[in-house]
Amino acid sequence: MASSASMDYDFNWFIFSFEYKENPDEKYLPNENDEKYLEYCDLLLQAKETGIGYWCEWKDILHLVPIPLCCFDEQNRFHSLDKSAIEWPKGEKIYEIHGVIFDKKLWKKVIQNKLSAQEVFAIKNTEQRRLAYGLMDKTKMKELKDYQVLDERKKDEQGNIDKVISFTIKGFDEPFIYYNCICPSTGREYFIQIKEKTCVKAKEQSFGLEKVEWVIEW
Repeated sequence: MASSASMDYDFNWFIFSFEYKENPDEKYLPNENDEKYLEYCDLLLQAKETGIGYWCEWKDILHLVPIPLCCFDEQNRFHSLDKSAIEWPKGEKIYEIHGVIFDKKLWKKVIQNKLSAQEVFAIKNTEQRRLAYGLMDKTKMKELKDYQVLDERKKDEQGNIDKVISFTIKGFDEPFIYYNCICPSTGREYFIQIKEKTCVKAKEQSFGLEKVEWVIEW
């Protein structure tokens, strides 16, 4: 299928052909096929002016596709949490989150935070599951049937409660372990996936450090 870029190329070739027709070389005069090609190019340009972005010739039939309306994230991937990321006028709609395609039903549940933690972890597609987890309210993990606290401190160095929690998900061999903590600057609650089973080690691992003496955090 030709893209809009190739149509720009066709536009250039149309000008070249037009000039050739208007000012022909005496040795190479325009013929009937040249006339037909110019008419064809003129129709393509008219189609482009009406919003056609792609075209394809197949078995003597010209198939035209309009330019879709697209939304992107900061990394130029198809993305939208408000509407379809790709939409053709009166046509198909494609829903994507950071470049990963979702069917509309699942996309809607993910962006509206309507999936339980069990449902999020049960999503078969790895990329969809990762993005759904990223948008999920992490406190929902407390609703998991085998949710358990492996270690807990009533007060960390900043006076906040932190803990290491664990749970298993059907289909995964190893249990999931998270460090549940409070950000000292924003007061927001976080769940950070780690491997350590104690609060002290988990906190160090979350920063990629070892044997740290915590003094002031922000």
